[in-house]
Amino acid sequence: MSENLERVVEKLEWVEIDELTPPSWNPKPHGEENLRQIRQAIERFGFVVPLVVDKETKTIIDGSGRYLVHNKGNDEPKPFYR
Repeated sequence: MSENLERVVEKLEWVEIDELTPPSWNPKPHGEENLRQIRQAIERFGFVVPLVVDKETKTIIDGSGRYLVHNKGNDEPKPFYR
């Protein structure tokens, strides 16, 4: 892991999805087609890219599309970096 990333990412943790706060603003809105593609990738490869979450507020910094796809009727914990 690079030195810069080590300063940002302390550790990988698992968290219940309802403990996370979706971002109030997303610079990359996700349309239905994009969400379908994300869903297909998760089904094919698994949830391999953790969400990046603010360690104090548990607000999602990166991965809001994966959060939206996962949050539709699925409550198992997912990994995130904080």
